[in-house]
Amino acid sequence: MMVDNEDIQKSIINRNRSRHLITLLYSIKKTSKKQGIMKTSCLTNTIYYFSVLMLLLAISIQQFQPVQQFGIDIITNIHEANLLPDIIQRFGARFMTRRTFKYNEAFSENLNYKDDFINGLKKMPIAVKTENANEQHYTVDTRFFDLVLGKHKKYSSALYPSKDTPVEDASRLLADAEIAMLKLYASRLNISDTKTRYKIMDIGCGWGSITLWFAENFPNCHIVGFSNSKTQRKYILGQAKKRNLKNVEIVTGNIATIKFDESLIGSFDRLISIEMFEHMKNYEVLLEKISPLLKPNGLMFIHIFVSRVFPRHYVVESDTDWMTKYFFEGGTLPSEDTLLYFQNDFALKNKWNVNGKHYSLTLEAWLQNMDREIVTVRKLFNEYYGEDNAVKWIARWRTFFIACSEFFGLDGGGTFYVSHYLFEKR
Repeated sequence: MMVDNEDIQKSIINRNRSRHLITLLYSIKKTSKKQGIMKTSCLTNTIYYFSVLMLLLAISIQQFQPVQQFGIDIITNIHEANLLPDIIQRFGARFMTRRTFKYNEAFSENLNYKDDFINGLKKMPIAVKTENANEQHYTVDTRFFDLVLGKHKKYSSALYPSKDTPVEDASRLLADAEIAMLKLYASRLNISDTKTRYKIMDIGCGWGSITLWFAENFPNCHIVGFSNSKTQRKYILGQAKKRNLKNVEIVTGNIATIKFDESLIGSFDRLISIEMFEHMKNYEVLLEKISPLLKPNGLMFIHIFVSRVFPRHYVVESDTDWMTKYFFEGGTLPSEDTLLYFQNDFALKNKWNVNGKHYSLTLEAWLQNMDREIVTVRKLFNEYYGEDNAVKWIARWRTFFIACSEFFGLDGGGTFYVSHYLFEKR
């Protein structure tokens, strides 16, 4: 591919201009505070916010590519200097989400969109870019998640007392909200008696919130966690030893390529998978692969986040696909009914929805925890990402939490939310 030198020069000029503008905006704000001009900084904040807001709007001007690219360059530099105000990030997240998901327009333009999407999944591998997902989330220093996640290190939606729980209470109530969701899983899997002797596989076990909680609360059950991360395996086994849990086992591998050991086939009473299917593509082949793990009439519980109407793939198509590039490359956003098209090996017994505001609150809690521990986070990021990149990654992780919170909170939590499914092996 030939690269036009003139384009390179324009890009460099744009980036230099954006850096000058950032310096100017920041110096106006800083100088005004220092000189005591309007102690509330109302004027300078207005200038600062308005300027950034105009740049965000410029990003949407598709027909004027040079203007759009200039806006993107400025926003990128402001953001990666960790200077982009949260209020602007939240506006930007809502703006970009609404622009990306134009449901009514998409439906009127292509009545076969969903059928085409489902048929497309059936032609794909089980998963794509699994190494990217593993690197983006699951190999990050465990100490970061110790600081940010809740007591049970549940890296998925919690369940708050109400979807209208005040945001300022999100962090304080997180541990209880984690437990509430874990109890809901057990209930929906029909596990309530502590004397129950089930063998359960936790597929995509993360840092073991489900594995360890089930092992503690149902001591007669044997829990096998399946993870794509050796870091997570080490952590979970360390926690199991610390808690004197003898009923925990961890298997590592890539779900897309692994051939399960014969000793595991037909040995499980229950399968549970929490927010792993969003990293998958061909659900037909995936379900065919995991179905043999279950005993006859065994049950599988799945928790995934979904879109109310239309599914989509997470693909980097432009510089504005920030979330996909850094946090969810190769991922899938299923619609609420996507899994219902894949019932060759399982039959649906029941399904439920959890309002998206519960996930929004969970993400706000993680953000609050990160901000409270920001000095320690900075030290960890200096080690993990390098001193030159630490601030940049602080900004990226904060924006990840903010953008996802706004995503799940959209339309009162009724557009993007969590769905629970209970399937029985055919």
